Amino acid sequence: MAHRLRPVGLDLVGMAPVRHVFTRRIPVRPAAVHGAPVDVPGWADWFPRVKAARALDGGAGRSGTP
Repeated sequence: MAHRLRPVGLDLVGMAPVRHVFTRRIPVRPAAVHGAPVDVPGWADWFPRVKAARALDGGAGRSGTP
C-alpha cells in the first residue's frame, strides 16, 4: 500500500508515533551515504522495509511503498 508523505518540521523527532532506526556498517565513503536521501528510488536499496519510493511534485514530496 502506498502512503502519501506530508511535510513536517524538526519537532516531529520528539513526537513521531513511529520511528525506524537501522544500523549497518557499510564500506562506502560518507559522501555516498549523505547523498542517499536525494536518490529517492534508491531508498529501497538502503532501507529494508521500503519496497519502492518515488519523488513527487518536482522533488517537494515523496511516495513510498512499505
